[in-house]
Amino acid sequence: MQRAEYTDEMLAAVNAKVPLRRHAQPEEIAALFAFLASEDAGYITGHVYTIDGAEITGGLASR
Repeated sequence: MQRAEYTDEMLAAVNAKVPLRRHAQPEEIAALFAFLASEDAGYITGHVYTIDGAEITGGLASR
């Protein structure tokens, strides 16, 4: 979504603050949903998964 509104320079500035130094690819987000919808996740309940490139542990959220 940011690609539509941010310049390349703006995206680079945001990426520099993310510990993994990049935005997620749609496939990376979809992979969690596919896993949770699969039989492999049949015993998983009531958890919050954060997919943020480690922002919460040392990026934007800690500033």
